Amino acid sequence: MGSSQSYGKNAGDTFYQNHPESINLQWKSIENLINQIKASDIKEHKLKAFAEILTICSSPNFLSASQILPSFEIMFSFCDEDLILDTIDLLLNHIQAYPESINFLISHGLLQDLSKLCTIGSEEIAEASIKFLKEVTESNEDARLILYFSGTIEILSKLIISENLEIRTNAIDIIYKVYYPNEITLGKLISSETLTNLITTAKSSYWIDRFSIAVILDKTIEVGSEEQIEKIIELGVLDSLLENLTSESVFLINSSLNCLERILEIGEKDRMENPYKILCKKSPYFGIIEELSENNSLAKAICEKYFSNKKMIRLNEFVNFAIQESSIREEESDGDFSSTDESIKD
Repeated sequence: MGSSQSYGKNAGDTFYQNHPESINLQWKSIENLINQIKASDIKEHKLKAFAEILTICSSPNFLSASQILPSFEIMFSFCDEDLILDTIDLLLNHIQAYPESINFLISHGLLQDLSKLCTIGSEEIAEASIKFLKEVTESNEDARLILYFSGTIEILSKLIISENLEIRTNAIDIIYKVYYPNEITLGKLISSETLTNLITTAKSSYWIDRFSIAVILDKTIEVGSEEQIEKIIELGVLDSLLENLTSESVFLINSSLNCLERILEIGEKDRMENPYKILCKKSPYFGIIEELSENNSLAKAICEKYFSNKKMIRLNEFVNFAIQESSIREEESDGDFSSTDESIKD
């Protein structure tokens, strides 16, 4: 992969061939190489030293040596694309072979460095970084918490709308795994345009992305305040939720119906007419709810509670009853007045 491999062949490989058994000497060599990197102002010297470290670390003996990880932070700060890609690749192989080393990696701040690389590097670096972060978030709860509290969701916001399918899908998947919703974090999600980008992507994305986005929206709408729900609706979430009802995925359908039920419930509060019900009816996907109501109990409950004609029938009955009562009273009043008039004449 580019320059670091060529430097490795010329320098690091020679070193490892000369010292295949001497771990202590390799450790000393790594320390010396790191000192060289810090001291040198010449790019070629830095690249050569980095490549030697990569080659030494690639040996089987060093895959289990987590103490090596702090040296990678220095590598990320050096602006050479090939070198960074080689470093990320090596780290990925390392944590796949030794998952327990992830916590050591976390303690040295490398996750934050990698999340920043997602947006400040090239597309290839973004792809490699986000692939690494996805691997880390698959099984490590500490990693998910660190990424959550270090603002990774906001950092990944722009990648949600990437035209690169792998980058987009992995970014959505990471947000799905690290998102812990409450009113405060939801406010950040709205202000950082993360939610806007998620809803935009959901309208034009593959079902695998919609699955993760649906879970995020479900969590979000469950904890959102009335004001926050109103803002989310302004972003166009209703169309996205209703479109999800055309999916063949039972999970996606039920998740979207849960969101719709919560939104419609909020719309009923202290209002003469539910504004969200009106918006749902304007959607080209509105008819899907009625179709689903034949076999889906949640869809049926929503239809009966918010979109049933029974309400209109009851309202009409009440209006007719009121009109009849009013007419009867008027007739009685007219009769009373006429009898009074006759008595006056007498």
